[in-house]
Amino acid sequence: MNKLFLIKITYVKQIEDVEKIRPMHREYLKNAYKNKNILLSGPHKEYEGKLGGIIIGKFDDISKADDFAKNDPFYINKTAIYEIIEFEVPLYNEILNEYFNNEQ
Repeated sequence: MNKLFLIKITYVKQIEDVEKIRPMHREYLKNAYKNKNILLSGPHKEYEGKLGGIIIGKFDDISKADDFAKNDPFYINKTAIYEIIEFEVPLYNEILNEYFNNEQ
């Protein structure tokens, strides 16, 4: 069964601090796209009074997803906290066949 990981990022510092780290964070994500670890990413609108982002990616297991999160510049610089949710993907659009069938 295909599985993905949703990584919810919540900023814990002021937006000015986030903006300073964001270029490094995006470079980190670009490398993950090249390695085909992540499928999509982006900031989310304010949720429960907080700002942050969402990453959806494919990792071998939750420990690999956790390692990915802990190497993100937002995490390293104590700018954000992370919540990782593993979920199974029994149904998906066929456009994702290549993504799911690509071995990491």
